Amino acid sequence: RVPYGARHPRGRAHAAGELAASLSWRRKLAESDPLSSRVAADVVRAMIRTGDRPSALQYATSYRRLVKEDLRPDAILCSNARRTMQTADLVAAELRCPERIQCKPELYLCPVSVWEDLIHRLPEAWNCVLCIGHNNGLEDLVSHLLRRRNPLPTAGVAVIELLQWSGFDRTIHPDRMEVWHPEG
Repeated sequence: RVPYGARHPRGRAHAAGELAASLSWRRKLAESDPLSSRVAADVVRAMIRTGDRPSALQYATSYRRLVKEDLRPDAILCSNARRTMQTADLVAAELRCPERIQCKPELYLCPVSVWEDLIHRLPEAWNCVLCIGHNNGLEDLVSHLLRRRNPLPTAGVAVIELLQWSGFDRTIHPDRMEVWHPEG
């Protein structure tokens, strides 16, 4: 079997650029039709062709779970870390709410207390907020709420339902608490 780039007249570098452009185009298509299973499958295949299998798994798992749950966030909160903002962009495109992303620099490598304070100050009119993080602070918050250590893997999701945001701290008992792992 001959690798894709080896057959391309301008070599592997040019072929890799075409794969990246193809993935970029498919992501834009997903932004316009985020709930399309055909488009989601195209994005996953493009990610695999670029060699990014972990992102392909993350995308596919998140797509399946979010479509099933039918989440409609009032806001998506994340740090200003590049990887976290990329995840927020993908999720927001899926849910058709890119204008709801709020990048908060204070969330970068923050402790649980910063997440608590932020959640405590959320507008009461908001019914659903997605918090996206690639650090231990969010994982520690979930562990405190579950009253046990619960590592969040890549593409892991914690669903926490509260009656109100004000008064929130790590000692509260949520009305609903679930942790979703990519494999199921």
